[in-house]
Amino acid sequence: MIDDATTPEHETASWVTGVLAALQAAVLSLAVVVLPAVAVFVATSADPGNESTSWPAAVVTGAGLWLLAHGVPLVTAGSVVSVIPIGLTALAVLACYASARRTAQRTWSALGAAVGTYVLVTVLVVLLAGFAGAAQLGSAVLGGLGVAGLGAGAALLSTADRPDLPQWWGALERVPASARLGARAGLAAVAMVVAVASLLVLAWVFMGRSRSMDVVTALDVTGFDAAALALGQSTLVPNVVLWAVSWVAGPGFAVGSGSHFAPTDVVMGPMPVFPILGAMPAESLPGAFWLLGPAAVAAAGALAALLVRRAAERWRDVGLAGLTIGLTAGASTAVLMDLAGGSAGPGRMAEIGADPLVVGLVVGGEVAVGALLLLVLAHPTTRRGVTTGWRRLRRGDAKEDATDAPGEPTARTALTPRTARTARTSRTAPSPVSAPSVPSPPSAPAIPAPPVPSPPGPDASPPAVLGGGARGGAADAAEPDADERDGTDGPAASR
Repeated sequence: MIDDATTPEHETASWVTGVLAALQAAVLSLAVVVLPAVAVFVATSADPGNESTSWPAAVVTGAGLWLLAHGVPLVTAGSVVSVIPIGLTALAVLACYASARRTAQRTWSALGAAVGTYVLVTVLVVLLAGFAGAAQLGSAVLGGLGVAGLGAGAALLSTADRPDLPQWWGALERVPASARLGARAGLAAVAMVVAVASLLVLAWVFMGRSRSMDVVTALDVTGFDAAALALGQSTLVPNVVLWAVSWVAGPGFAVGSGSHFAPTDVVMGPMPVFPILGAMPAESLPGAFWLLGPAAVAAAGALAALLVRRAAERWRDVGLAGLTIGLTAGASTAVLMDLAGGSAGPGRMAEIGADPLVVGLVVGGEVAVGALLLLVLAHPTTRRGVTTGWRRLRRGDAKEDATDAPGEPTARTALTPRTARTARTSRTAPSPVSAPSVPSPPSAPAIPAPPVPSPPGPDASPPAVLGGGARGGAADAAEPDADERDGTDGPAASR
């Protein structure tokens, strides 16, 4: 930061550099408007219809357009023109930025001198042009502050040697990070919506090129007049882009009382003779295609919320960030709609543009919905819940596949004792494929031993007959039961 008190005597004071920068910016932006007006007068001075027009009138007309770019309404023949040509306003802001960047020193005194000088020049132009009403003077002060403040302030703060911020600026650090980042994300969302509207206007111009050519033919302009008309129309292109923002969001806009251009309905009416207005949409969107516009605005809010995702780790921060994004987007859109609309003349031309309050509320709500949706889905709690549910679902599918596998008994199958023994035997016994049977060699026939006679006793019972008697019958009867307990059916089963 350069200290004004310690500035060497041979160097120019910082406030002087600010004054010079403001004068350069005002003269440059005035010349861009006044010189073409004078050139048009010179080119058409030979026309008998312009005999009563003098070159000072051309200068006043050019100065009036310059003031209109600063928000000063023009009052001519009892009618009020308040539609700001935003293209000229952007040109004035750019002139202030370039002049301050090149000439002014990086001090707060230079910035204050630049803004103050520019406001004085704006008021002086109002007085010299004859627009000395109270409303015009107040608008000149506000417009000069806005244009010079944006241009020179951006030049001062965008350099590496910018001055130290004031102490009150440090109070912003106490604001939660989610709110601070949410404000930036809201502006980013509006920028994305404006980009979408710009593409839409290009499509409108392409589809309505025949109507625009009919307007040019009806005006019968050639040569220098055609160039002046094209230059004048270029200053209104940003206005049409901002009107397209209201069309994308849903509420729509008007070009004259009684007309309405929206995705759901189109009501045409007499419009000013400007070729660019021939590009207005002639038909509404069929069916539910009009929902694509609000969906695009919500998608812009979701993309902008990516800037806040890391700062919204708590649910409180999620709500604060979503609310800040929506409020910033809605407020900035309302300001832009107010600048782009107004009055363009008497009668039905007193209403041009969109309702700032309605469009601001709609855009802010749609952006907030998209931002909150992304922040909720990207929250760690939500991600953990989705991951856990997916894992449980996959485990459940794996268990179901294992339960329904062929050849395996299910948990609902009831096994009887005999079926269980048979299953165990079938699992233990070798199958013919895995263990082929090998024939065993024939065994030698058993030679029965000769019976040894026992001396008969007095109570000796007669010898038991082979295969007969009570014990033999009982033993034979018990053999099948033993086989059943072993899970076999006798010798045949063993083979």
